[in-house]
Amino acid sequence: MNCRKVVVVVGLLGSFVLGSAVGAAVMLFRTVPASATSLASLDLERSGTDAYVKYRYGSYEVAKAALLEHAQRLSTPEAAANPLVGPGAEVDLGLTYGRLAIAAERADNEKDAADYMLLATQTVFIEGQQARESQVRMMVTRLDEAWDRRLAGTAKHP
Repeated sequence: MNCRKVVVVVGLLGSFVLGSAVGAAVMLFRTVPASATSLASLDLERSGTDAYVKYRYGSYEVAKAALLEHAQRLSTPEAAANPLVGPGAEVDLGLTYGRLAIAAERADNEKDAADYMLLATQTVFIEGQQARESQVRMMVTRLDEAWDRRLAGTAKHP
């Protein structure tokens, strides 16, 4: 009788341990990829914000380095495959090149400005058509103005 109780208790404990291990494995495989995707998109967002601040307030060399690093991150297959970034990566890449062109113009670097604007127009598509330089400039300018309005609104209402 004692032996039978021991076998039952060991069987129940074994089932509990095995069930816990299987449950933990299932949860691990379901949550880790989603967490990795979220972390990758947050890292890309941080990179974009950092590059944007340096573009707006840093020297041309500082802005160029940050924007090129961000462009490199956007150009990876991981960024394109990330469902949280996806097709937006291509637009962000085009805007990043547009910002590089505008930063180069402010620094009187005409060659860089022309090269980066060409990359921007080749990357941004509007309704299936390659964007024109004026469209890229308008998008970058409007986003910069929105940033300024947001900062002004934050300063008025702490």
